[in-house]
Amino acid sequence: MPELIEVIDDDFNVLKVVPRDEIIEKNLKHKSVVVILRNNKNKFFVTQRKSRRRLFPLKWDLGVTGFVREGESFEQAAARELKNELDVEASLQFLFDFDYKSDVQDLKAKGFLVFYDDEIVLNKDECQDGKWISLKELEYFIDSKLLSRDTAFIGDKYIESLT
Repeated sequence: MPELIEVIDDDFNVLKVVPRDEIIEKNLKHKSVVVILRNNKNKFFVTQRKSRRRLFPLKWDLGVTGFVREGESFEQAAARELKNELDVEASLQFLFDFDYKSDVQDLKAKGFLVFYDDEIVLNKDECQDGKWISLKELEYFIDSKLLSRDTAFIGDKYIESLT
């Protein structure tokens, strides 16, 4: 059964529910999450997208990202993505809401932060690779366009919030 996603308007009203592929193909507005992982060494976990991904193949994501499924809260989606991609169960700290629109994405999203120092088990079905990077390396990833566009956007926003 396909993953069902709510198509929304700017006020979060649900217009219809469609399969995930249709969201991507037609660039429909939907809800999404980004979860930034940070450890006690002030490093950030980045995951590399699989080559088979339709959006941003082999680009890096800041933490984990994902669609909010039909009937799911942002927090539930964030916790599901963390568990599914990295086998992490941790307390989510809300960072901020953000809208992101490009030629391939149209989303209303919430960013979360997780402080995490335990072992990360990368789900190789979801991610090509993963590693901890410093703030300086994160800035390089953003400037060099190594990150997917939406997580580069939230990375910039998060870095701004630190200063």
